[in-house]
Amino acid sequence: KLLALSSILFTLGPDLNRWPKVRSGGILAGHDFLLGTRGGHTVFSVLPAVQEFARHMNLLLLHTNDDFPTWFVFKP
Repeated sequence: KLLALSSILFTLGPDLNRWPKVRSGGILAGHDFLLGTRGGHTVFSVLPAVQEFARHMNLLLLHTNDDFPTWFVFKP
């Protein structure tokens, strides 16, 4: 299943390129699971891109609950 949404590919392109290499039962993860700005300078758009990827791939999306959360999904 390939995604054609440019915002997701722009935000997660390097991570998504690794998805085919993840074995069944493996984990794909990333950091800064945020939307908006932090510190007035850095803009984050990872949260909606990861949510769309997980929804499109029918994956359970998990994340930590800290200031700069880590997200992860398990490959079926």
